Amino acid sequence: MKIRPAEAEDCDIIADLITQSDAGVLALFTGGHSGVLAALIRLSVEDPRILFSHKNVLVAESGGRILGASFNYDSATLKASKFATAKAMAKVLGFWRFISLLPKLTALGGMTG
Repeated sequence: MKIRPAEAEDCDIIADLITQSDAGVLALFTGGHSGVLAALIRLSVEDPRILFSHKNVLVAESGGRILGASFNYDSATLKASKFATAKAMAKVLGFWRFISLLPKLTALGGMTG
């Protein structure tokens, strides 16, 4: 098994693996649907400033198959990505659904601070 940085072509499998394994914060954004996360990751291929960028993911691979994925970023990346991430979330989720999530995001420190 090897650990490697994710590539743009890995977007769908990353979204599936992370959605299946995460019952926490990402579920707030995606409603548990890998399609929402995949859309955010795909948008990040065009704009790597988005927090959900494949550039912030490490994958575990064995025999050419991706077996696991993990988002990894530091506080500077989080801070620098807030506007681009908010814009992408509004685009994928729709404006009103995004607005309805703002209190939760603010409580988590995701879009403020």
